[in-house]
Amino acid sequence: MNTIVLDLEFTDMYNPTYKKICSNEIIQIGAVKLDSENNIIDRFDSFVRPMYSKINKKVYRLTGITDAMVERAAVFDEVFTSFLDWIGDDDYTIISWSEEDLKVIIGECNLRGFFDYRMEVMLLNWEDLQAAVGNILGISQHLSLEKVLKATNMEFEGTAHRAIDDAENTARIYVLTTNKEKTKMVLGSLVELFSPKEDLTFTMGNLFEGFMCKTA
Repeated sequence: MNTIVLDLEFTDMYNPTYKKICSNEIIQIGAVKLDSENNIIDRFDSFVRPMYSKINKKVYRLTGITDAMVERAAVFDEVFTSFLDWIGDDDYTIISWSEEDLKVIIGECNLRGFFDYRMEVMLLNWEDLQAAVGNILGISQHLSLEKVLKATNMEFEGTAHRAIDDAENTARIYVLTTNKEKTKMVLGSLVELFSPKEDLTFTMGNLFEGFMCKTA
């Protein structure tokens, strides 16, 4: 069985009518495919041209992606079909950091009337790694990918908030959580660290500074 680790970048929907259906438009899809031994065996990386929105300043500052970079890209229907083709016919689980990417995909599909029978399989096999890590630590805060990497003494590789790089770094956390020995060694110490203790108030504040759900 393969594991697909997915990340999206997206911008705010400008059109007020369409925003009721889909609050964001995807501008980049990045994913890595892991085999049964958790080795990366393939990558998917594509810009997506939004049809109703421009990339706003906030998203540009966060991702470095400009309108010029996506203006010649294919639209969502074409890119997402290519993504489903890339996943292939083997059994798989799909992983993302938070549920936000899943919500954006569903919104895009609803807006455009996009349907592909393979979507049902994808939705049934979707897992939220952010929630899984929170459950392991026994905390309810929404942890950012960068903070979890830092807490596990792993440096972020590549450029943050670029879909393919976020996907690869998410895969590193996923692989860690599937290794029982490493999980106990690394995350076991974090369970104690995140436990509410008066003498850890300052440290906790530092660790949780900037923790948020992924917005792009």
